[in-house]
Amino acid sequence: MARLDNYDQRFGGIGRLYTPQGLDKLRQSHICVIGIGG
Repeated sequence: MARLDNYDQRFGGIGRLYTPQGLDKLRQSHICVIGIGG
């Protein structure tokens, strides 16, 4: 249960911005961010 609470704490702002349904889609997605530092 603590892991779920930590998830809600970390991504709660994104959930409020993109709605709970959008957050659920993001949670089920595979995302890779690649960048070159500068």
